[in-house]
Amino acid sequence: MAAESFGSIEIDKWNGNSFEYYQGITFPDDMFHDNINIFYQGNEPHFILSGPGGTDIFTWNEAEESFTKIQNIPDFLSYGSYLQYFEIDGTPWFAFYAADDKVWVYEWNGTQFDNKTNFICP
Repeated sequence: MAAESFGSIEIDKWNGNSFEYYQGITFPDDMFHDNINIFYQGNEPHFILSGPGGTDIFTWNEAEESFTKIQNIPDFLSYGSYLQYFEIDGTPWFAFYAADDKVWVYEWNGTQFDNKTNFICP
């Protein structure tokens, strides 16, 4: 379960009776994130945290027992509320509409998201 507040996101973990605080992830105030998508690869949870300041990809780090950022999609003024996560044959993809009037499409390669294409969307 994830709860969001300006400048940070709180991850809570089920303890058998209720959710309790587990980890906090902070980001610069100008990177307010407004879109969270969760996906699994095998048994590994990942999440996409997207907003006007950019898109960050996190995965579970077993050694540290915490979520760790593994990728940042450069900030080209993406509109996080327009990010759409989907799967094709079990492979995670996402697309978002950017300020350059393009739709950018990314595919998961097993370790990170790669930009596959973009197209103009006036």
